[in-house]
Amino acid sequence: AMALKWRCAGLTFVVALAYMDLYRAAFTPGRCACPRTQAVKGRLSDFQVFPKRPGCDREELVVTRINPDHSTQLLCMSTEGVRGKRILSCWESINRNESRKLECLHAQPIRKPPPPTPTTPVRGERYIPEADEMNYELC
Repeated sequence: AMALKWRCAGLTFVVALAYMDLYRAAFTPGRCACPRTQAVKGRLSDFQVFPKRPGCDREELVVTRINPDHSTQLLCMSTEGVRGKRILSCWESINRNESRKLECLHAQPIRKPPPPTPTTPVRGERYIPEADEMNYELC
């Protein structure tokens, strides 16, 4: 009976140690999840944003890419590229709402409007900027 008591105490001690290790692993400042990042092309099905934290001085973006064979792959996407910046800015604009994440994956790139074409004056007319600004009438 005494041996059984010691065995139970030993088992309890081992279980307690295992829980302490799990607790320490979850709450100690770690390193960045992404040692390297890359530009990711292809269809994406999901993404995860990890904010700056102790042990990692940058925001990280992990995406799930759908490969041509329909398998999926977790990749660390560069937050400096056009696509990464677009996903992050969309994520902020939806207030980090998990239920609206797909909107950010399908967001179209923001296209800059084309530069205005210079207007050419009609033949015979002269454009005098000062006249417009001072409301002078042209005779």
